[in-house]
Amino acid sequence: MCDALATTKEHIPPKALFPKQKDLLREFSLRKELITVPSCEEHNNNKSKDDEYFVYLLASMATT
Repeated sequence: MCDALATTKEHIPPKALFPKQKDLLREFSLRKELITVPSCEEHNNNKSKDDEYFVYLLASMATT
């Protein structure tokens, strides 16, 4: 959305919503074929903390 050069890929939905391979019982990855869109490094990195916070919110709501 900004005028900066898109040098990274943003995952849609965020990769943080899916378990890492080491946390799965089977040998497939839920993170492997996510949709990506071009993004500048600044906005992609800044959004990562928001993604982590969103995951924590979802996890806290799931236990209630």
